[in-house]
Amino acid sequence: EDVSDGIFPVDELWSDPVDGKELVHDIKAIIPSHVVLTEHQALAAALWTLLTYVLAIFRVCPRLLIYSPEKRCGKTTLLEVLQALCNRALATANITPAALFRSIEAWSPTLIIDEADTFVHGNDELRGVLNSGHTRSTAYVIRTVGDDHMPAQFSTFAPIALGMIKRPPDTIFDRSIQVMLPRKLTSDAVKALPLEADIAYQPIRQ
Repeated sequence: EDVSDGIFPVDELWSDPVDGKELVHDIKAIIPSHVVLTEHQALAAALWTLLTYVLAIFRVCPRLLIYSPEKRCGKTTLLEVLQALCNRALATANITPAALFRSIEAWSPTLIIDEADTFVHGNDELRGVLNSGHTRSTAYVIRTVGDDHMPAQFSTFAPIALGMIKRPPDTIFDRSIQVMLPRKLTSDAVKALPLEADIAYQPIRQ
């Protein structure tokens, strides 16, 4: 039973064949139009975006870590862009370990987690769940459920983008594609993100 009605946009597949190289080029052009980052960082983010649509063919799913040494470097904006481009994006600024693995099991989303520095550090259980989802064969947690406390297996294998200030714990850092953003200068020209970015970039998702 699909209980995700209203959570994710309904996108009809594109009617014509799509050139993958051109699609990557289009995504790679969109990202730096809203956020200051390098060409290589934009390419990495574009390729990770495509991964969210073809996760089934991957054995390993790296996290996309978006971090900066200080505030106001565009992390949230980049996460908003990814939310509009990725497959079944589910955005949050705080999540518990149980909500994390239950969301993955129920909806198979792309998780877009902002403000991760405010609740990941010191939360060993949450870090364990995030770490477990890196490799498909071990991407599970087991919890007891129901009145009879029967063990149940929950998947943790999902694309996850994390936004945070400063470097995260080493176990997350090591499992991530890392995008460190600089502070935007007055000379840097970027466009404002559309108010309804999910509608503006629906053709890319299609």
